Amino acid sequence: VEDSVQAWREETGSKRAQFGEAIELVYHPALLAQAVVRYVSTKANVNEDRRFAFLVTDAPTAVAPHWGDFAARPFDPAALSRTPPEAGKLAPDTVRAARTGGTPVRDGIPPALTDSKKHAAWQKDLIAYLYRTADFSLHQNLALKTYSRPGQSFEEFHAACQPAAEARRSEEIEALRAKYDKKIDALEDKLAAEKQEMAQDEEEHHARQAEERWTTVENVVGLALGRSPRRMFSASASKSRLTQRARDEIAESEQAIAQYQSQIDALKSEAQAAFQSLADKWQKAADDIQEQRLTPKRSDILIEVFGLGWLPHWQIEADGSPIEIPAFAR
Repeated sequence: VEDSVQAWREETGSKRAQFGEAIELVYHPALLAQAVVRYVSTKANVNEDRRFAFLVTDAPTAVAPHWGDFAARPFDPAALSRTPPEAGKLAPDTVRAARTGGTPVRDGIPPALTDSKKHAAWQKDLIAYLYRTADFSLHQNLALKTYSRPGQSFEEFHAACQPAAEARRSEEIEALRAKYDKKIDALEDKLAAEKQEMAQDEEEHHARQAEERWTTVENVVGLALGRSPRRMFSASASKSRLTQRARDEIAESEQAIAQYQSQIDALKSEAQAAFQSLADKWQKAADDIQEQRLTPKRSDILIEVFGLGWLPHWQIEADGSPIEIPAFAR
């Protein structure tokens, strides 16, 4: 009773209503239906059952109920009593209708709730309704090829996608780094070899300069001693050519070193841009979450309960006026 009263207060906003002491439990007839819907997706690793319950308190006479207007909280079929209530426990309107018909219980029930043909047709209609409307939503990330778990919120799934995207980003960056390392290592080897060759060229150039310097002195001395000028000048020219060749080789090495260094710098800049592109790609992938709807097959919709049910209510006074409060959770 306390739970029912509290629910009534919250629903009506009557926080200060005073209740009388007289309480009686009565029952109202209704169409009680519950179906089990199975959702299966190998790709999303889903195999789950969900229950959909309906309480039709105002059953139509000609057409099937508009099921969406009568959705209720799913229940455990094993918890239901299979014994109908006594006639003395029926709500007053039901009792009066029953008495006019002669039979205490069944004559007070709306005809649609006991019509087996209508029940068979309405069960089919309920299956069709669930087939159209009872979809099951998941979140999916196509880039990561992952799906949310049943009941997992968008925020939870998004948080789970972050480390997965970071792992994929790290894998691709490592592979790309290895590719660039191979190219840069090859250029750095050539750069080191060229620097070593230039060092040798510089040593040779210094040696040639020294030879050329002393050749000039020797030529001056030779002229003083009466040696042949032609022979002395020929030797001097030969040493000058060797010195110039050493100087040219140094210039070529300097140019090659500059080219290799430029290529290395360009590759490093290219790699940095590629790494940033991969980081942006996988961050975008982590945020690219879409909704995936799973719809059941008709064969995966099973009617679990369907038929006449009795809904308990508390008859009680609130602030001196009689009211009825549902004694069950809808």
